[in-house]
Amino acid sequence: MMRTGIEIIRNYSKSFVLWNMALDENNGPFVPGFGTSTCRGLLKVEQQSKQFQYTLDYYALAHFQQMRAAQGGKA
Repeated sequence: MMRTGIEIIRNYSKSFVLWNMALDENNGPFVPGFGTSTCRGLLKVEQQSKQFQYTLDYYALAHFQQMRAAQGGKA
């Protein structure tokens, strides 16, 4: 995520799409027929306890958002 975010900023992009907001502890659910997912969510949800934790991608996105706001963009 950090490398992707930096590359996006360098190329003057105005948007960035993150597909998964929250996934379980195994980075699921998975789409049948597409193999193992390499996707990560911004939140990781424990299925048994229903507790969640923020992932590194969440904090990276927050960091990039602050940079965008400092450049005059909307926060």
